[in-house]
Amino acid sequence: MEIKITRKRMKNIIIRVNEKGEVLVSAPLRVPKYYIENLIKEKEEWIRKKIALVKSRKEKVKTNTFDEGEKFVYLGKEYLIEIKKSEEEYCKLENDRFIIYLQKNSQEKRKALISRWVYENFNSYMLKRTLEIGKKIGYKPNAIKFREMKTRWGSCNSLTKSITYNYRLYDKPIEVVDYVILHELSHIPYPHHQKSFWDFVERYMPDWKKRRELLKGV
Repeated sequence: MEIKITRKRMKNIIIRVNEKGEVLVSAPLRVPKYYIENLIKEKEEWIRKKIALVKSRKEKVKTNTFDEGEKFVYLGKEYLIEIKKSEEEYCKLENDRFIIYLQKNSQEKRKALISRWVYENFNSYMLKRTLEIGKKIGYKPNAIKFREMKTRWGSCNSLTKSITYNYRLYDKPIEVVDYVILHELSHIPYPHHQKSFWDFVERYMPDWKKRRELLKGV
């Protein structure tokens, strides 16, 4: 395991595994090194599970070619991919199938069509859902953006009230997506992760911890 230890002005030791499979440890300035090493040893099984999860995600991305017979996942639901020859090139969901219409079948073309479909459908879904949840909690963003991020599912600039979502959220279950939306909206009034922030999140989503764990596992 590759472990990086960073000393900070903080109260508790935080251990996490990033999308590269690196183990990142943030520790208070005065905590002895042996204490940190013992804690890492205690958490070794959990750490190795997280590393394995990151590896499996990478393999999933590499092997998914969106070919006929594979599964396309949208908002947590699986759809069987079907490919049809057509002069007009587009994608659509139909019952339990995700149909890709194209002139000439190629992996590059399939991925391009799916990216366009996701942009047109998922982005509009997120815009609508963000405004719905924002209205409920009393805070709406001034701008909503989308891009592919390696280590975060979303971010919020509390000064400009601008929220950016990870494009890869499109395959996550709706309850997980709602958690990400509420999390980022809550940063408008609370630009930190202190207790007041989590109290606000829990007020509108009592099961946020369960949803956060689900997000880590999908």
